[in-house]
Amino acid sequence: MQQFVWQSMRRYLTQRDRQFWFARRSLRRPALCCVVGWLSLMLAIAPSSFAPAMAQVPLPTTSTAADPTRPPDAIERVGNLEWGMVRFEGKPLFAVTGLTVRDRRNPGDRVPVEDRIATIQSNLRWVLASNPTERGGAGMAWLFQTPTLDPNTLRVEADSLRDGTVLTVRDANSLPQPLLTVTPLDAQFHRRSVPQLAEEWQQILQRELTQAIEIRQPAAIQRQTLIAQAIALVMIGTSFLLWLVQRWLKRRRDRLQARRKAARTAMRADVTYAAAVNLKDDPLAAPNSTLPTADAELLSPRYTTLDSQVDSGSSSSSVGSALTDSSPPARFTKQSRQESPQALNTPTPPAAPPYSPSWLDALRRIFTLDRRLSAVSFLQWLAFWGQILIWLGGIVLIVSRFPGTYTLTESIWLKPLSLLLIWFLVGLLNRLGDALINGLSNAWQENDLFTPEEAQRRSLRISTIVTAMKGLKTFLAYLMGLGWALSVLGLPVGSVLTFGAVLAFAASLASQNLIRDLVNGFLIISEDQYAIGDVVTIGNSTGLVENMNLRVTQLRNSDGRLITIPNSMVDRVENQTRLWSRVDLIITVAYDSNIEHVLSVIRDVAQGLYNDPQWRDKFYNPPQVLGVETLSHEGISIRVWLDTQPMQQFAVGREFRLRVRIAFEKHGIDIGMPQQLFRSLHAHEKLPNHLFDEPVDELVKESGDKPGDEPGAREDGTRSSAEPSF
Repeated sequence: MQQFVWQSMRRYLTQRDRQFWFARRSLRRPALCCVVGWLSLMLAIAPSSFAPAMAQVPLPTTSTAADPTRPPDAIERVGNLEWGMVRFEGKPLFAVTGLTVRDRRNPGDRVPVEDRIATIQSNLRWVLASNPTERGGAGMAWLFQTPTLDPNTLRVEADSLRDGTVLTVRDANSLPQPLLTVTPLDAQFHRRSVPQLAEEWQQILQRELTQAIEIRQPAAIQRQTLIAQAIALVMIGTSFLLWLVQRWLKRRRDRLQARRKAARTAMRADVTYAAAVNLKDDPLAAPNSTLPTADAELLSPRYTTLDSQVDSGSSSSSVGSALTDSSPPARFTKQSRQESPQALNTPTPPAAPPYSPSWLDALRRIFTLDRRLSAVSFLQWLAFWGQILIWLGGIVLIVSRFPGTYTLTESIWLKPLSLLLIWFLVGLLNRLGDALINGLSNAWQENDLFTPEEAQRRSLRISTIVTAMKGLKTFLAYLMGLGWALSVLGLPVGSVLTFGAVLAFAASLASQNLIRDLVNGFLIISEDQYAIGDVVTIGNSTGLVENMNLRVTQLRNSDGRLITIPNSMVDRVENQTRLWSRVDLIITVAYDSNIEHVLSVIRDVAQGLYNDPQWRDKFYNPPQVLGVETLSHEGISIRVWLDTQPMQQFAVGREFRLRVRIAFEKHGIDIGMPQQLFRSLHAHEKLPNHLFDEPVDELVKESGDKPGDEPGAREDGTRSSAEPSF
């Protein structure tokens, strides 16, 4: 252990700028902890400087300005009796009683029980004072002085009187000093006789006063100081070790975050690339549209191995290789077609298409990294809270060792430490909830209840539901912690919740859109309308679902723009990748083509692609050549359906178009071309008068042309420059 600590110190204290090591960011936190711990230690072992500012546990007060007919909070009323606890050195000793006082402002001849308690506690404090003139003195100076009474000869005695039994204290060198009187009301309340109750209280006071005097002796103070120093050293050493653990966990977390970021980037690029090709206008599917060269270049991402960039020691090479394959699909060049007339039947060389199902592997990899990140973050969180508990526990132990400060132990434990414990338990519950949700997601993903076609869909849906459940779980956990903390602080939780309900109702009226977002988001997730990784069309926006929660859905379109849509605006969704996808292709051929031959060629191409081992697993159903769809001036349109696995319609569609193009060239089939008929009218030819407001002759006269002349002819025999050409 010593060698480990020494090597760690050398590692962090011998870096650059070690002359100003305290200013280093990595050392500020432990240095601050050391300073706070040292100040706490000084507060514990040198309390005389702070004595005037200290106070014992608050005594019952006679202030009843709010309602003088009710007793103070520390006093209980039982019929005609009121009782309260006598406390000494922060510990309750016994309960004393008094007659009920109906009006604290005018008690009459009755002594309020809180005044009696204050008198008894003042007498007990005087026993510990070194100067008899400090009987019931101000402040807490009596706690830090050596008592004059001898603990070895200290005696608590009981003297019977007419109105009760008086308990006194004395030693071998002093006279008896009265402490309290055991009254018949006390005996009645405790259901004992006065002598029996006096004997019990006598034993309690004998034990407590002797112990209080003994721990204030110089030898005892010196012994407690050594113990406090040992506790402080253990605190500092343990805290330093936990800080080293936190540093190691932080470096580990940074590496995992870098790997997750790289995996997310690769997955988004992979899926966005595949979706982008489908979102752009395809020149083969729409002859009048064009795809800019720049866009085509942007749609060819190349990836590098993730683990080699971030963590060379990683063993996840399979996923990395799946994301690194950027080889374009095989293309048949003109020379290869000439050398091999059977190019149509030649299978595509083994090369991955531009888009492969590696994005699902990347998604699973991300969730594996998320689980590892959750584990590392949980350990880092435990180390942080371990430091807090070590310092607080150590301070409490040190404070409890000294008679002048251990009365503060209860104050430290009651509220501050209780609040910290509450938030620790809330954080622990939150992280245990994360672990439970992750475990349920793993069980859901690994069970066999799903059909094979839902296997890929399951991975997408799990990620969406897990994200939403974790957000809801965190909100509920911290809401419960807030209510618990309010109850510890003494605030009425019912009133706070009522006030919060009123505020929530007012906020709901002002944020109805937010409520609609949350409700619609819940319905989207529960009905599985879409999930992270789907390609959807919502309104006028089309893109990949990159992120979603109960409030918003974020799409990444083909231009790389992130589109955020509130869930309340999602009224109609077109999901292109749920369970399976389809290539809806319309091929237009020339009007004079042999349609039976064209259909036969297209069927052969479709069946050849379906039988190709490189492409068979990308199909969901056999291809369907539906037949002639339309007849128009452009030619004959033939519709083809290719049902594919989710997100595979892009690669399959491109490969099918390529093979159709090659087959058409081989068989001499021409694609359809738009046809238009233009007709030239001479000036002497008249159109029906109902097409114009005036005859064509009048129009010709106005234009300067004579009937019978060619259009655009001038008198000098030349032609007008505005002559239309056909």
